Amino acid sequence: MQELDSFSYPCEMNAVLAEAIEACDGLDGIIDEIVSNEDACDFDPMDVVGKSFNCPNTANLMSVTEEATKIAKSTWPGPTTIDGKFIWYGPNTGAQLSGQSLRLTSDIGLAMTTCTNGTCKGAPIEANPARSYKNMSREAFDIYAQEAAQRCESVIETNDPDLTAFYKKGGKILNTTEPMISKFQSRAQDTTKIR
Repeated sequence: MQELDSFSYPCEMNAVLAEAIEACDGLDGIIDEIVSNEDACDFDPMDVVGKSFNCPNTANLMSVTEEATKIAKSTWPGPTTIDGKFIWYGPNTGAQLSGQSLRLTSDIGLAMTTCTNGTCKGAPIEANPARSYKNMSREAFDIYAQEAAQRCESVIETNDPDLTAFYKKGGKILNTTEPMISKFQSRAQDTTKIR
């Protein structure tokens, strides 16, 4: 958004999201407003540029802009460095981008921060909630991303989906789908450790 100097209304991001869900929801054989078969989803947000939608934020009929589709197209696959190298996984196609749910649930967006009494959650790397990202160059972002991985990976890394010991003890996980977790199902199915 910063690089494009375009900050779309939440309703516009939701319009792109709704199109992605419509295009890819049924690929798992079930229509449930959840994109479960991520690998089969070939939705390209650029295909909906110019499509009309009702926007509650403006109380007007609007058209999806190219900028909004570029934001979705670059967010869902995850960030890359300035030269295209992988930084981290993005959320699944169909994951909420605006922080404004399509359903009646409390939802989060990718860049929401909460501050109370001068203490902020969501700024662990810089640890300076007053620091503005507005003047951050793409090169500085790449450095911050690497620093974030170095500082946080050992604490919050969850890339080993082996739940064998948990399963052997009779454990069961009951949950709803979480589109912000990147390709969990396919990663869990691909591992040879789960029996």
